[in-house]
Amino acid sequence: MLYSPQAEWLETAGTGAFALGTVSRIRTRRYHTLLMHAASPSSGRRVLVPGFDAWLECRGKHIPLTRQRYGGDVIAPAQVALPSDFAYRPWPTWDFAIDAGSWREEFFISSTTGESILLWENTGLPAGTRFCVRLFLACRDYHALQARDDRFHLEPKTIDGGLLWRPYPDQPGITVLTNGFYTHEPYWYERFEYDEERARGFDHLEDLASPGVFSWTIGLPEARPVLVLRSFDKISTDSPFAKDTVQYAATLEQQERDRRERMPALDFSANQYLVRRGNGASIIAGYPWFTDWGRDTFIALRGLFIVRGKLDEARAVIETWASAMEDGLAPNRFADDGVPDYAAADTSLWFIIAAFEWSGAMRTARRSDRAFDAFIRLVSASILSRLIEGTHFGVHADSDGLLAAGEPGRALTWMDARVDGRVITPRIGKPVELQCLWVNALETARRRSAEVDAIAKAARRSFVERFWDTKRGYLADVVDVDHLPGTEDVSLRPNQIFAVGGLPRGLVPKRIGKKIVDAVARALYTPLGLRTLTPDDPAYVSRYSGGPDVRDGAYHQGTAWPWLMGAFGEAWLRVHGDTPAHRGWVQRNCIDPLRASLDTAGLGHIFEIADAGAPHTPRGCPFQAWSLGEFMRLERLCSEPKLPKNRLHAIS
Repeated sequence: MLYSPQAEWLETAGTGAFALGTVSRIRTRRYHTLLMHAASPSSGRRVLVPGFDAWLECRGKHIPLTRQRYGGDVIAPAQVALPSDFAYRPWPTWDFAIDAGSWREEFFISSTTGESILLWENTGLPAGTRFCVRLFLACRDYHALQARDDRFHLEPKTIDGGLLWRPYPDQPGITVLTNGFYTHEPYWYERFEYDEERARGFDHLEDLASPGVFSWTIGLPEARPVLVLRSFDKISTDSPFAKDTVQYAATLEQQERDRRERMPALDFSANQYLVRRGNGASIIAGYPWFTDWGRDTFIALRGLFIVRGKLDEARAVIETWASAMEDGLAPNRFADDGVPDYAAADTSLWFIIAAFEWSGAMRTARRSDRAFDAFIRLVSASILSRLIEGTHFGVHADSDGLLAAGEPGRALTWMDARVDGRVITPRIGKPVELQCLWVNALETARRRSAEVDAIAKAARRSFVERFWDTKRGYLADVVDVDHLPGTEDVSLRPNQIFAVGGLPRGLVPKRIGKKIVDAVARALYTPLGLRTLTPDDPAYVSRYSGGPDVRDGAYHQGTAWPWLMGAFGEAWLRVHGDTPAHRGWVQRNCIDPLRASLDTAGLGHIFEIADAGAPHTPRGCPFQAWSLGEFMRLERLCSEPKLPKNRLHAIS
């Protein structure tokens, strides 16, 4: 099957490190790489092998197999053998028609070792054909770009048949295991151009080092070309390499093929977000530039793992993040230096919801983990107690039972974009979805505390009174704006959908719920997600493009978000009725368009955002955990014989 040349494939190592590239193999982002080193999911990500040049020398002809983009939009070489076919399952594979023969290139990351494996296969090319590869090397932070540096050490060291490069003494290094012949010909390639970075308003020119050429002669017994790439901090005194390169690569290939071919395609995609964090586990919010973010983790966890019955993996994630709670708040993210950032009012509430749903899934599976259930109850009770009492960033339960949050200069909800220190959608006060999460979280602890019972009842009673706008026919987005009693922001935004769907319990009567869903469908629905602002609002922006400041200004001012489709589809069924006709509507309007998008931007995945205006071009991060997770949750929901009742049980 042929895909867009700009479509991107993803391979992951389970550590936060990843490999990423395009179908065309022309690198368009600073993040495109074949080998990366990661100290943890949120720190120490360094690009080591961004790519390579490759060519064949056949019967006196020089046949380039790769192209590069250089400054000034120069693509070279001009004449190149182009792939005749591409597949991304079970891993990225390119096929070429070369004269009377064919050539295949394959790439994958081994889930067993974390190594990057490059394999090539020849069919019908004449004996004596020479295949050559020139690797490009870097040693830089994955957000940065590299300039030519004469301190970069290009001389390799030979260790037990492998080659080792350590570009700088205090930085990670690269090892290469190969059955090819290496010729040392150091050279700097200058001014590679990354057009996606240019379009996003970032630096986009890079210099890459190339130490030499690997070559193979077709027809020799060992002529199936193989490169095994590995990053390292320290080299062990034991041999780091296998003695038989071809056999070693073939073993990893078979192991990986067996694992992937047993797994449904979306399950494999879901697993790519799971990473190790210390002795536990976490979820990468998105590739390539996100790390593991708390809010994203708990939202994505439900669809990526809980509804799939991957409860051990989900438990590991919940346990890991539970240990990071502080003063009733969960980290919204870990900075690049690993320091947690707690500036979010909703993250710990999403944690309680995810933990509750894990507990319910365990009961459904007739599995028991009483000790961990008790641990969840303890952590959840501690969160609620601290939020009721009041914690950082102005987060506290108010006298009406609702949860207030926010202070100047902060954005504590998922709408958290900032431009030059200015918060675009501060939403200080009582944001609508925060109340939906708050009541659902309180409900998990009811009948365990008279105080919690009283606050839950007050919050539920206050919710409709404070947020429902009879005249407009939808919910306010924020009440008590900037903590001023009686004020409200009546912008028509999608956050209100969580009062009807997306959470275990809705907060409004069915008659109001139907009006909310109809208002959202009429003004905010697109086939690829819900808009964040209605088109008739003066602040609406239809296209997410331009430099960082412009894009951040549009991020929640119209831009459509696929992850919201899960809550919207569930809300539709709750208010219109769980009938075949209404399931068909959700299938056609919520599920099918997103399923079709799996083969457009991030292959096998769903992107972060899309333009609010037609044709709703995919934007942002091409591989987004909560987009895929909510799609999988909604798809599973619609495949169940009966929609789960809209009720909530306490964690037991």
